[in-house]
Amino acid sequence: MSSLKSPALRHNLLIGLVLAMGCTIEKGATDNNEIDDGTDDNLDDGTNDDDDGDNTIDSGDDSGSADADDATALRGVIIDINGHPIDDVTVTSSTGDTTETDSTGLWAFEDNELEDAGDIAIDFNKSGYAFNQKPISIVNGNDHSLNVTLAAVDFTGDFDGAEGLSIDMDDGGATVDLPAGTYLDENGEPYTGTIYVESTLFDVTYKAPNGSNAVQEVSERSAAPGDFSALDSDGDEAILESFGMIQVNLYNADGEEVQIPEGQTATIKISMQGGSSVAGDAIPAWSYDEDAYKWIEEGEGVVNDNNGTLEWEFEASHFSSWNTDYPVSTWGCIQCQGADLYTMGVSGLSVSADGVDYNATTSASADTSGDLCVDVKNDATVALTLTYTLSGQTNSDVFDETIQVPGFQALCDDGTNACTDIGDCPLNIPW
Repeated sequence: MSSLKSPALRHNLLIGLVLAMGCTIEKGATDNNEIDDGTDDNLDDGTNDDDDGDNTIDSGDDSGSADADDATALRGVIIDINGHPIDDVTVTSSTGDTTETDSTGLWAFEDNELEDAGDIAIDFNKSGYAFNQKPISIVNGNDHSLNVTLAAVDFTGDFDGAEGLSIDMDDGGATVDLPAGTYLDENGEPYTGTIYVESTLFDVTYKAPNGSNAVQEVSERSAAPGDFSALDSDGDEAILESFGMIQVNLYNADGEEVQIPEGQTATIKISMQGGSSVAGDAIPAWSYDEDAYKWIEEGEGVVNDNNGTLEWEFEASHFSSWNTDYPVSTWGCIQCQGADLYTMGVSGLSVSADGVDYNATTSASADTSGDLCVDVKNDATVALTLTYTLSGQTNSDVFDETIQVPGFQALCDDGTNACTDIGDCPLNIPW
């Protein structure tokens, strides 16, 4: 078996949690972190001469909010982990609509392209970056916002399937042992040509706002596919708390998917991040299903002690993204009202809730009136980011203060009105 080492590896692994919380919130101020429109000469060095912290991507539409005629629209911005916009990303909806990001990272589906789409997924692809997909519910007549992060691929290489390949990612992050044998093409037929491999570990540790106008390194949580909603082995829906994730993609020379030999497995070892597991614990394994837009439970791996480092070991029967997670059982929720904002031209309001003491993000979009509710893990610390569209610009506001979420049980959809209500959704807009 041949062996390759990754030349550059993030030593922090993805642990993506998606959890729901019960909540009493300290309402904090916000920083307005709108993405730069690319006209600032200081973009590349991470500085910004604008002292108000306002960084905006302009779509070129100065006509007001999404559409005066209430057209159905979806727009967003794609950035890397340093906060820089990424151009030429192919953005494809599960309805078949396709567009690309411009030089400012902006993309959009407008003019009712997604009318009657309902629950869909948006795929994000660019060479050199890990594949990403995000589910979203489209409401007719609504404007929607979806900002996404892409993570750079950590390892690229090629090998002969008859020999197999051992990938050793530096800093003890992960190893992948690909078996020797006859690999299969996307039609399940034997493939004997060169196999190309890309592998990515996602760093989703919490990144606190640095309080300056320099480009902020962001968490790779948004770069992980899906929203951590899942189906367990019984077919029941779940939200996951993850302790490690890796994406491995195998291709032939034409860029078509290749899978490992039938009846064989690849050994994955990932250093544990977070949680309270000990050596010998079994943790479920979940693979991401691009057709279901969810993580699917497929067996389990075991935690081992490797010279003082806990690592999760699992035998993968196929490749896309693999996640080591427990389903979350304790929930809470946070809500705010955006109706007044919508009357003033704001549209496409959504929220992301980032775990501070757990590595996960949950998100939600406002209803047609502008009201928001997001499920989160309870008895935890959370930071909120609001994303919205105003005058054709996609913007994000980050709370200055974290939210301490109490331990009582509540969900947005449980009808008990037990969610913590913070009143009007606080956006830092200079009206």
